[in-house]
Amino acid sequence: MLSGYQLLENQIVFMKNALGSAEDEDLIIFTEKVLSKNIENAGYFGCQNMNHAIVSSTLSDYLPPPPIISASESNNGSDILVIRAEDANTTYLTKKMASPKTILYLANNNFNPGDIAVIGDCEKSDIFKVGSIHNLQINHTPFSQAYDVNASVGSFKTSTFYIGKTNYTNEKNSSALFYQALDDHAQDLIPGITQFNVFFNTAEDPTHYLKTSEIQDWSKIKSIKFNITFLNHQNKPQSFSFFVSLRNA
Repeated sequence: MLSGYQLLENQIVFMKNALGSAEDEDLIIFTEKVLSKNIENAGYFGCQNMNHAIVSSTLSDYLPPPPIISASESNNGSDILVIRAEDANTTYLTKKMASPKTILYLANNNFNPGDIAVIGDCEKSDIFKVGSIHNLQINHTPFSQAYDVNASVGSFKTSTFYIGKTNYTNEKNSSALFYQALDDHAQDLIPGITQFNVFFNTAEDPTHYLKTSEIQDWSKIKSIKFNITFLNHQNKPQSFSFFVSLRNA
C-alpha cells in the first residue's frame, strides 16, 4: 500500500501530464485528494502523538518542534500550511535502550545517515537525526529518555503548501500551489491556483473556524476548512471549499 507521500509523488506526475486538458472539476478533485490525504496522515501512527514530541537539542536551530499542523499568512494574501508526520513505513526497537544515547537496534532499517526521524511510545516522542549506521544498528542525536522494546521508529516528514509563481509563460499557469518536503526543492504541484486560505476548528470552539492569525494553540486543532481559488478553463477565477478532519481529533 502506498504511503501518503508516495501517493503525493504519483499524483504530481499525473497532474503535470493531465492538467493541460483536464476539466475544472478534475483540478478540484485532485486538490482535495492531495490535501486531505496529507492532513489525515498528520502526526499520528499507532498510539504516538507527535504534538508532544521533543526535538533533540542538536536540532533545535534546524528544526522547530511540532505541532503537527501549523500555518502562517504570506504577503500575497494566501496562507502557508505546514504538515508534520511520521512516514507510514515504520520499524521498531528490538532491544531496550540502556540510556538516551545508546545505539538503536531495529527490526529493519530504511534510514540513511543524516535523515530526520521520530521515535516514540504511547507516552513520549523524540525527533532526532540519524548518525552512522551498521546493518540494523544506528547512532543518533540524544533523546529525552531511553525507549523500550517495540518503540516505533520512522522517518519524520514535513510538507509545506503555499502559493508561488511558476516559470511558465502561460498566464493561467503563472501561479500555482507549491509543495515542499523537508530538505527538498519546492515544486509547483497544481498550476492555476491563485488563492489558498485555511481556517481551523479547535477543541475550545467546535462550531467556528478561525483564521491563521487567531490560533493560540496549534495542538488543539480538530479540523481544517480550505478556501481555494483557481483560474478555470475560461481563464476566470473560480472558488471552492472543503473540510478535512485530523486523525484522532
